[in-house]
Amino acid sequence: MDIFAQLPDTAVLAGADLTEAYRHDESHLVGDPPLAVVKPRSREALRALVALAKGEGFALVPRGAGTGKAGGCIPLGRSVVMDMGAWPGEIRVSRQDLALWAPASAMLRDVKAAALAQGLFYPPDPNSWDQCAFGGSLATNAGGPGACKYGMTRHWVLAVDALMADGEVHTFGIPSVKCNVGPSLGQLLVGSEGIFGLIVGATVRLLPVPRERLTLLLPMERWEALLDLPGQLVEAGYLPSAFEFWDPAVLADLRGPGGCRAKPWPCSNSMTGTAARTASWRGWWRPWVPWRNTSRPPRTRTSAKPCGPSGAPPPCTSRSASRTRSARTSSCPARASGSSSKGWRP
Repeated sequence: MDIFAQLPDTAVLAGADLTEAYRHDESHLVGDPPLAVVKPRSREALRALVALAKGEGFALVPRGAGTGKAGGCIPLGRSVVMDMGAWPGEIRVSRQDLALWAPASAMLRDVKAAALAQGLFYPPDPNSWDQCAFGGSLATNAGGPGACKYGMTRHWVLAVDALMADGEVHTFGIPSVKCNVGPSLGQLLVGSEGIFGLIVGATVRLLPVPRERLTLLLPMERWEALLDLPGQLVEAGYLPSAFEFWDPAVLADLRGPGGCRAKPWPCSNSMTGTAARTASWRGWWRPWVPWRNTSRPPRTRTSAKPCGPSGAPPPCTSRSASRTRSARTSSCPARASGSSSKGWRP
């Protein structure tokens, strides 16, 4: 459209054929056709865009990678979609501060990879972590399975850079864990989905990389008992990062035709090092190690046994050594019923 022609440092998409994909995200919701889709690349572009929005009376709808499932980035009424995918900036990691800064355009997988390359760990892990944008995870306060132990995204945010109604980018917070003066305005922006301002970057906290990741499989006689399981594990001294429950419908499917052999996993006999440990963590075939009636289960060294039907070749044979404070349990999903608990152990 002509009114967007004079925007500096901005790519503009106009016309139904170019903007149709921006009417929806990964939810079932579909928004109204936007006036245009703009991709600003500088602060000057943001100033001009805010001034134009005020003058023309349209709303600005921020959008990251479009992987949300709540319809937060779909346009409604007279609006313009502001695609932050072209926003400039490089991910910066500070080992001294255990912190990381990244632009809203960075992919969350790249943020996590940049931290990992420095021996550090950014915990938030929404289900779309390998596809979503960093800015979108901030705007929606993404959680993921790891929120059980590590909390939501807002728990890791130190400072937020946001475009406000005056057309300027302001920073709320400082890149330090000790910020005890005044209200935490940056936290108002995290999870606000553009209500108070549009996030263009942020500084987040990091942790040292956990030394090991384990999976605990617990068969349950009654699935209702799962209501008490998290509290019981915490009382026993364990704080899993996530709980996953296989309900009766899922277990019935796993017990269906094919059983274990319907979902084979590569045998760790042919793998060593990280590959074997990864297969061990993700695999379904590990031995059952009974818990003792003590506050901590025993240290164990175990090897997996075949779980295939009698006389049939096992789907996988895996060997794994356990040097942890938590019990390592498993059974074939075609036999077991229960839940799995995944946790990082620093």
